[in-house]
Amino acid sequence: MSRLMRLRRVLGADRNPLRRPVDRLEIVIMLALVIAFLSCAPLLAAAAGQWTRAAGQDEQRGQRGWQQISAVVLRSGQPTGDLYPLQWDAVRVPARWSAPDGGQRTGKILTTGSLGAGDMVRVWVNQSGQLTGPPLSGSQLSMRVTSAIALAPAILATVLLGAGWLARSMLDRRRLAAWESDWAQVAPHWTGQR
Repeated sequence: MSRLMRLRRVLGADRNPLRRPVDRLEIVIMLALVIAFLSCAPLLAAAAGQWTRAAGQDEQRGQRGWQQISAVVLRSGQPTGDLYPLQWDAVRVPARWSAPDGGQRTGKILTTGSLGAGDMVRVWVNQSGQLTGPPLSGSQLSMRVTSAIALAPAILATVLLGAGWLARSMLDRRRLAAWESDWAQVAPHWTGQR
């Protein structure tokens, strides 16, 4: 059998008398979903990458005024249970720092348990003096963009697979109903029951 004949059989384009219209419809739907994925995945990946890069650059522009300043630990702390699992030696302790506008601020900062009252710790603050984390770095932004580019086609594939599963289950119901109807007509001839 030639490759063309095999391809025609797989695509349902052969003249098989046992192939029902619902079988051909299923093949058309599955081909449409594959074509949709192949045509939309690259566009969606590019759009997700551009959107993520633009959002990250906006975030970086908003973080330009963030500064790293020194804070004074007011008292040492004991380890607590509300920490990340890998930060066993980190504790939240009260500290005081000067905001960029000159005002004094106090709050709890995450430090190692080895620091005591009066020790200095470097912290990041925004323009109003509120504690923040470090600003978004270029490598973090690149990682976000790469993740978005990879995740967008995966989400599209998941949605299209779900649509294919739903379409196939609906077509299977129609197929089973047609088979039951046909069997009701043929069964009396085969089984002898009328």
